[in-house]
Amino acid sequence: MQESMNLRDNRRLSGIQQGRRGGTARVASAFLVLLGVALPLECVLAQGVTRIACVGDSITEGTANADHRTNSWPAILGRLLQSRFPDRYETGNFGRSGATLLRKGRKPYWREDVFDAGHKFTPTEVIINLGTNDAIPDRWAAHGKEFKNDLRDLIKSYQELPSKPRIWLSNLTSIYERYPNYAAVQAVRRQAEARIRSVAADLHLSVIDLKAATAGHSGFFTDGLHPNTAGNELIAQAVFKALTGLKAPSDPSIHPRAVQGSALDLVKDGMSTAMHLGGWTQTQEYIEGKGANNKLVSSLAIRAGDFHLRARLRMLNQKNSAAGFALNGNFFGFEGARGTVFRNGPQMGGLRIMHNAPDLWERDAWIEFEAVRNGGMVWFVINGAVIDMAPISGTISHFSFDPVRSTMQIQSCDIVGATYTPAPEAASKSPSFSIPTVDLDADEGRHVVVDREDGQYLGHVTTVLLEDGKTLLAVYPKGHGRGPIVYKRSNDGGKTWSARLPTPENWASSKEVPTIHRVIDPRTGKKRLILWSGLYPARLAVSEDDGTTWSSLKPVGDWGGIVVMGFVERLKNGSYLAMFHDDGRFIGAKAARQNPVVFTLYETLSHDGGLTWETPTVVWSGSDIHLC
Repeated sequence: MQESMNLRDNRRLSGIQQGRRGGTARVASAFLVLLGVALPLECVLAQGVTRIACVGDSITEGTANADHRTNSWPAILGRLLQSRFPDRYETGNFGRSGATLLRKGRKPYWREDVFDAGHKFTPTEVIINLGTNDAIPDRWAAHGKEFKNDLRDLIKSYQELPSKPRIWLSNLTSIYERYPNYAAVQAVRRQAEARIRSVAADLHLSVIDLKAATAGHSGFFTDGLHPNTAGNELIAQAVFKALTGLKAPSDPSIHPRAVQGSALDLVKDGMSTAMHLGGWTQTQEYIEGKGANNKLVSSLAIRAGDFHLRARLRMLNQKNSAAGFALNGNFFGFEGARGTVFRNGPQMGGLRIMHNAPDLWERDAWIEFEAVRNGGMVWFVINGAVIDMAPISGTISHFSFDPVRSTMQIQSCDIVGATYTPAPEAASKSPSFSIPTVDLDADEGRHVVVDREDGQYLGHVTTVLLEDGKTLLAVYPKGHGRGPIVYKRSNDGGKTWSARLPTPENWASSKEVPTIHRVIDPRTGKKRLILWSGLYPARLAVSEDDGTTWSSLKPVGDWGGIVVMGFVERLKNGSYLAMFHDDGRFIGAKAARQNPVVFTLYETLSHDGGLTWETPTVVWSGSDIHLC
């Protein structure tokens, strides 16, 4: 895994040197698992297809990383097994971000759709990794004593399958000090691991030491907890060895490969040859740009396919500068407000805080920066070390360097790959026409007063239309953007409205604009209404009788946000997608607002008709749009 990169010939031989300056690793993705005894090689060859169900949380699902669909550890394991034993193994990823082993945990695995899917997979091997989300001090204090029994029951649920799978257990993977709750979770993690070993001993199961497999690789854990792609490969290799008894190979698909072709200069000897200088200036040694809204944009676009871009650059005043490199709407940041490398954008998995920038290279020093694409995957490389990777396929219509709060200097920049000069945008040929308007404001016969109270602001109304096409329900706060929830009903499409209807007592504690939505449980067909109240923590109330009666507001998880939810939309598979935003203050109990303010758009999914919701994931994040 410690391959050098030949950056000087036009073939661009791109290997991975996974390390900090001096040595530790770098690449991007996520994982976790629980394991057992090795299957003898002769048994592998004598049997049919071995179906491996990988059970776990976000470390298995891999959702902390932009490339998790192709580079979660179960996916890497599948490729390693296929390369050594073609068509002998099939792996299934049944991880769920935020899942707990505990039935009374914050998000019990038992209630997730992947629980049923993993059983229907009819596995012959089951790798269970759960416990990380249980080993949180307050959760462990409340229900840790139930951990062993719940683990036994989970194991039994697989052992009773007709396929009679073999069960593997593991301890928890390594955790590092950059994880925010590192010190607080140490004791309860040890207790969880002790109970995993105890259950394994009682049931005669083996435990794979994944902590040892990932120890000493802090560079593989960008947030201290979730492994990047290199960390996923370590886990996959450890599982491979446990299953087969053989040393695992390396996965060539997660290492940049050579890009064939001649290099085209974009900047050479300090002179721009194919970049729009804008506010940048040229010197005899480099081109230089300063400050925000002063991007150096290429005059070329990149066609779909492999490419290799290389630049020799440095940033003065790099500290917390947010300076970076953009591909379409995706941004690789050299150092953000927290002093870390970061990424953002729709194909980068949203905002992701990564390694401490000073650990990777010296500030103000010249660096060799590269962006390498193979088969739709783009690697970001600095001084020969892969820092991150993300699936960015198709045409790159524009790419640029942005100094933001720094002074950026570029000595040279070139590219190997298919490029072209975009045609200027064609002038609009739309025919001129006028749009007729109808002003209803003066037609007082169409005006309806829904509610009024002297001296009291009433607004921010959310409505929902029931299936009969005429019954409307309305909720709104008694106050500007916050206050006790007011609830009303119209039986005639909004022409007339009821008095204020009674609501559960704790609806008076709402701190945000409520929203109301119709949903259907995909498992039972049960129709229900859900009502959200935002800020921290986000809370939810439920009605299953068209709004006649309601539950009290209850926290959905250890997260919150502003105006939860902007919408709740049913997907083709019956699950629901909801989105909301936050400015850093309410997403978690200890979250803090940054300066400048960073707005983030989140999404969350429900697979049971709105009763429970997944831990939100980032869709977009930035300071250039004020989402409120």
